Amino acid sequence: MESALRMQAHGYLKAARGGFGKPEKFTVESLFQLTALAIEGYWISWLEDRGGAPSHHGFRDLLKAAEKLVPLPDRLKKEVLTLDQYQRLCDWIPIEPRKAMRGDIPGLLDLAARVEAFTAAE
Repeated sequence: MESALRMQAHGYLKAARGGFGKPEKFTVESLFQLTALAIEGYWISWLEDRGGAPSHHGFRDLLKAAEKLVPLPDRLKKEVLTLDQYQRLCDWIPIEPRKAMRGDIPGLLDLAARVEAFTAAE
C-alpha cells in the first residue's frame, strides 16, 4: 500500500497536469508549485520508506540522502537540481530566482513523472 505522502504527491501531480490546460484557473506559479510539491513528496516518501529522510527537504538534501541509499541516474539528478533556480532558499545567497515560464511546465511535469517512476521502481 502506498504511503499517504506518496498519494498526496500523486494528487499534486494530477492537479498540475490537469491545470496546465486551464491557464484561466492555474497560474504558471501555481503549476510550478504543485509540480515541485509532487517531486518533493515522491522523494520524501521514498526516503521515509527506507529510513533515510533528511531533516531538510530542499532538493539538494533529498538527493544527497537518496544517493546514500542508491546511485541516482545523472540526468535525473541534474534535472532535479535545476529546480533550485526557481526558488530562493537562503537570504544570504545573492541569487535572484528565475520565474517559471509556461514553456517550462511540460518539462517539469515530465521530470515529476520520471521521479515518480524512479521512486516506484527502487
